[in-house]
Amino acid sequence: MQAYKTHELLLTGDNHTFMLDYGDKFNFYKRFLNLLLKHESLATFMSHYERLVPHTFSPTTEFLLSVLRRIKMEEASYVHAPRLWTDLQASRFNGARKDLRLDISVQFLEALLELDVFNASSPHAHLATTFVQVRSLLLFLLSPPPPSLLVPISACPFAS
Repeated sequence: MQAYKTHELLLTGDNHTFMLDYGDKFNFYKRFLNLLLKHESLATFMSHYERLVPHTFSPTTEFLLSVLRRIKMEEASYVHAPRLWTDLQASRFNGARKDLRLDISVQFLEALLELDVFNASSPHAHLATTFVQVRSLLLFLLSPPPPSLLVPISACPFAS
């Protein structure tokens, strides 16, 4: 694949200096990983993903959502779900809007619900911790703020 040749050329000698700023680097690795996600096996993609994220590339929440969709298509690939969840948590969902955080959390729950994670004899039982973490975040996102955090606008000295 041409993407591998381009990546190898970039890593040769001082060629990395052609990446003038963060935007160039971000766009290159986003496109590189997107190509791998579409055209390579998930195992190959994840090996590159694990080498590049988070040290070289910080994926967007939308990108991680597309990786999750690919994981959902290949049943044996759920072993990668905890890594994605950890990356999302570490990046605090990359500052994504609440609706996008909710969407990706629901996607994770749907993926984990397809597995029998709470059956101790299930090969996916180790994913139960991830399931509980996703559930906890969803409950947080869906619950209204406590009454003590709701302040009437009339109590704000800056409101006129």
